Amino acid sequence: MWEADEVPASQSALHVGGGMADDHLNVAVASDGTLYAAVKTSYDTSGFPVIALLVRRPDGTWDDLYHVDTIGTRGIVLLNELADLIRVVYTASSSGGNILYRDSLMSAIGFGARKTLMKGTLNNATSTKENWTNQLVVIASGRGVLITRDLGTQTTTTTTTRSTTTTLASGARAVLDADVSVVIGDSTPYGKSTRLEVDNSPVKHTFLQFTVSGTGGHAVTSAILRLQAANVSNAESDSKGRAHIATCGWDEATLSGTTQPQPTIAPTVLDAPSGSVVQGQVVDFTVTGAITGDGVFCLALDTLSSNGVDYTSREAGAGGPQVFITVAP
Repeated sequence: MWEADEVPASQSALHVGGGMADDHLNVAVASDGTLYAAVKTSYDTSGFPVIALLVRRPDGTWDDLYHVDTIGTRGIVLLNELADLIRVVYTASSSGGNILYRDSLMSAIGFGARKTLMKGTLNNATSTKENWTNQLVVIASGRGVLITRDLGTQTTTTTTTRSTTTTLASGARAVLDADVSVVIGDSTPYGKSTRLEVDNSPVKHTFLQFTVSGTGGHAVTSAILRLQAANVSNAESDSKGRAHIATCGWDEATLSGTTQPQPTIAPTVLDAPSGSVVQGQVVDFTVTGAITGDGVFCLALDTLSSNGVDYTSREAGAGGPQVFITVAP
């Protein structure tokens, strides 16, 4: 019996470049019937995803498109349900290159830092069609790696013909607790807004609070704050803004531009990505210096530009802020 046509993640498709669809597709299915597809887009525009993940739930609904990377080609998706792990493996360039990967929890999708699986001028990574638990082989251009997951210690070891590296499994995570913008001098609380505004005229600051867990005493080697510019008029800007450490202790429901004292914004700039930002664009800020391990942490965004940028808040549902943590073995 034929079912009605479906358009995957159409609600999050953007009118950018050649659009969301391309001809690269690799699929895996979880035991509950959830379908995961590693895809390549045709956005072909800086700052927009090239490698992405589509997810179809058992009730027939599609999640918004998940950003994996702004480079790459020929991605495959690998599921380890026991480890709550999604791994997307892909080639760095359409002309060949390193085989890369990014990991995410299945239970809270959001991909961490880019890592290298195999080095060289390689392409066309492939693996088993079955989901894996403790061992998996990935092959590309005649080279191969054996990925072994120790079910007792929760670590994953990747062995190649030239080197062996051990990385901690995806136990470390950051959960966003609150996000809010304030307009300095304005007593209106904007905690329920679907936008996070950053501007220098009038001065608008954005504050974010998140809880980190699962680092297990290991050093945090990478922390990425990922924001998405809102798909609304005038959300674009000539500046992405600047990230700073901020003090916590504020309440997103009541914080406004006249609250005293305001959260303290550290003068040191953690990251200020260069270039302009357009509607719908994903922007990553490196905030590693703000996170020391498990605990509650706060960040602030400001800008030197009088042409402010609007990012999507957690209240909007899809596209809200995410923080990705990588820890040392």
